[in-house]
Amino acid sequence: MNYILNKTMRSLSSGGFKEIAKFYKRRSIEVIPAGATLSDLEEIHDRRHLYVHRGGTPDEQYCKKYPSSGAIPEVVIRVDEPYLLNTIRLLSASAKYVQKQIDSKFPASSWAYANGAQNLSNVLEHVNLFTGRVLSSDPFDLSIVLPDGTTKLGDLVIWVGRNDSKFKLLIGGNATETTLYSKYMHLVEARGIIAQVVSEKILR
Repeated sequence: MNYILNKTMRSLSSGGFKEIAKFYKRRSIEVIPAGATLSDLEEIHDRRHLYVHRGGTPDEQYCKKYPSSGAIPEVVIRVDEPYLLNTIRLLSASAKYVQKQIDSKFPASSWAYANGAQNLSNVLEHVNLFTGRVLSSDPFDLSIVLPDGTTKLGDLVIWVGRNDSKFKLLIGGNATETTLYSKYMHLVEARGIIAQVVSEKILR
């Protein structure tokens, strides 16, 4: 995955700005914010290449493409304050515009919690917090029956939280119930349903 990501980034950074715009366009994302044009952003991108690869001296192609820049072939282009401030404004606006579209397509996940039958206000001998990752199925369906064949997981759960594959599970009970849920967690972990499990005792 990192190889593909790095290869894509190298390809985009070495190409023209139109290629960057096309890359996002294929994913239904626009890079040009209100009040800007493709040419505005393309000029910034091309001038950056002049400084990286030609020491800031424009060639004839750049001068013909952007006559309003006042650039003269082989004469270093000075970056004055108005240009710099406008560049920062345009690039910031473009980045925020892209980010807004990405956020709408791929909203950030958040923790979702469910409460079980147990309550912290109850007299509980043991309270344990489990954390880890869920790899398959739903091992925290509160209707699941534990190894004794009668006790439901929800009877011991105080709350369970899920955020994509990550989970937090707070369970409380007596010594017998402690054995039940510890055995259950071991079984689902051994079956490859959950992983990276960490258990912490909560002192009360």
